[in-house]
Amino acid sequence: MRSEEASRINRIINDLATAINTDISPIIQPGKPEGGYFGVPRTVLCYTDVLGLLYSGWSGRTNKDANKVDFATPQKAKIYIKKVLSQVDELYGKNGDLLYDMYRHGTVHLHSPKKMVSITDHNKTIEWLIYKGDREQWDYYENRAVKFRHLEIIEWEKDRFMLPVSIVILYRDLLVSLELYNKMIFEDKSGELAKNLLTVADGLDQHFDSTTHKFWE
Repeated sequence: MRSEEASRINRIINDLATAINTDISPIIQPGKPEGGYFGVPRTVLCYTDVLGLLYSGWSGRTNKDANKVDFATPQKAKIYIKKVLSQVDELYGKNGDLLYDMYRHGTVHLHSPKKMVSITDHNKTIEWLIYKGDREQWDYYENRAVKFRHLEIIEWEKDRFMLPVSIVILYRDLLVSLELYNKMIFEDKSGELAKNLLTVADGLDQHFDSTTHKFWE
């Protein structure tokens, strides 16, 4: 890898880390019980859209039917969650798809996370449960003491399940995953991860430069 490419990759990763901190710190309000319960999952999982794109790359093709460029997709975000975030906590690999579908789609499109129904048994549901604390801790929910584990599904009662998410841990894990991703890029002997990131960065620059130019014509 050329030194200018290495410098550019480090700059992109550092810029992302700064952006994540700047966007999330005001929402999460460290040391306060309130704040960030929907905003943090929404912001973190939207960043996995960007990171998934950088990780998986872009072919340069456009979706002509939708008249748009297919940069970021849910599938790419889920790949990043499974390939990179799972190295921080294996439960991202196990329950990452559910995390994304409940806590990203719900908070972006419906304000709050989604309640999901089992495809095979419509009597079974899984609900969101957001807390602000450690990866594993005791807490009270619905007047009951329970031990939460970030991303570990709880069978709350018959046919009713919960997917607990700590917004503090989700935020920290995203930052740790960014460090791991950066390391993976430089350790990847095939050069594919570096190529994907730089190709996407170039594609984004060209796409938005072109869009801005057409807008002002």
